Amino acid sequence: MDTWLSYHLSDFMLFSERVYWRLFDQINSLVGAFLPAVIALGCLLLVGVWSRHRAVQIATALLLAAFWISSACLFLWLHYAPVNWAARYAVPFFLLEAGLILLVGINPQLNRPLTRRDARGSVGFVMLVYAVIVHPFTSLMFGRPLGSAEFVGLAPDATALATLGYALMVASNKALWLLLPISVIALALSGLTLYTLGTPEAWVIPIALLVTLATLFSTKPLADATNTAPPARP
Repeated sequence: MDTWLSYHLSDFMLFSERVYWRLFDQINSLVGAFLPAVIALGCLLLVGVWSRHRAVQIATALLLAAFWISSACLFLWLHYAPVNWAARYAVPFFLLEAGLILLVGINPQLNRPLTRRDARGSVGFVMLVYAVIVHPFTSLMFGRPLGSAEFVGLAPDATALATLGYALMVASNKALWLLLPISVIALALSGLTLYTLGTPEAWVIPIALLVTLATLFSTKPLADATNTAPPARP
């Protein structure tokens, strides 16, 4: 027992901080000339979440679901799994999250209305803006090159952060418990990894999770869209 207690989390880490950030540089290089298109698609999320048109709502959910699939395949399976064997076991959960996002997006009964004085929606939009626009620049803030930036649709953390914002804005009270668990667990595990690596970005994820929880418990729940929301436009 004394031998096991002598171990630290860092003793189980199979790679260094430099190797970890190098993975993002590799995936951004792999995407290459298509990277601006990926960034532009991420920005479309900021527009789509406000639309009342059903076609746009479904397209937005489909786009975010595709981002979970792409981050699972391109990052987890192709790049992360070779240095961390446990990453491959997360892939099915990423695919499940993609399916849940699409389910919420296409089912109006799982949506909620957005109002002008919607504190939960406002916090969600700020988080979505952070994930899409601000989070990639944390690489520069902490002394790393922009080539290792984390973009929504390629990096799991950025994609999960965007999903927290999307869920706060779009998901009904019941649907929140469909979308949040996998995103929260994925971010918690990533935050633990970053903390073990000793990287300063480790504080970003706990703050995002605390903001999400504080928003859920401090804002007055709105009635679900099936009861109060005006019909979505075709």
